[in-house]
Amino acid sequence: MSGSVVKALTLVTDDGVPIDTVHLPGDQGTAFVLAHGFTLSWQHGAVWKVASRLRQAGGVVSFDFRGHGRSGGLSTVGDREIRDLDVAVRYARELGYQRIAAVGFSMGASVVLRYAGQPSSRAYRTATSRSLISRSGSPWGRRWCCATPG
Repeated sequence: MSGSVVKALTLVTDDGVPIDTVHLPGDQGTAFVLAHGFTLSWQHGAVWKVASRLRQAGGVVSFDFRGHGRSGGLSTVGDREIRDLDVAVRYARELGYQRIAAVGFSMGASVVLRYAGQPSSRAYRTATSRSLISRSGSPWGRRWCCATPG
């Protein structure tokens, strides 16, 4: 994405926290909602590299969790961060994406797993097709966990 101009925007969670978000347009059928690890942001080189790769297969919505990057609030190390992921998923739906894949790394992996099981994750649950990828979220060394919730 060298030479691309990316414009970030601020979304607000249901508990009033401003979340810095970026949308990298791609195939309108699928959106990857990218959830970074603790102490990172969507602008971090490793996160940006993943976003660039995912963009080859669809659009990408990446964001900074509360207390990270340019987002407001304080980190709760995965507790209230499901609200941050929720606002990003809702934004992807507003953009017209029908298939949503939530992708998380480290703390973001834990948030993705918790979010998928929340009754309040309506935007995610009502997507035509949904899946999640959780990478290095377990403190017990489980390296990959992929699932397609029913």
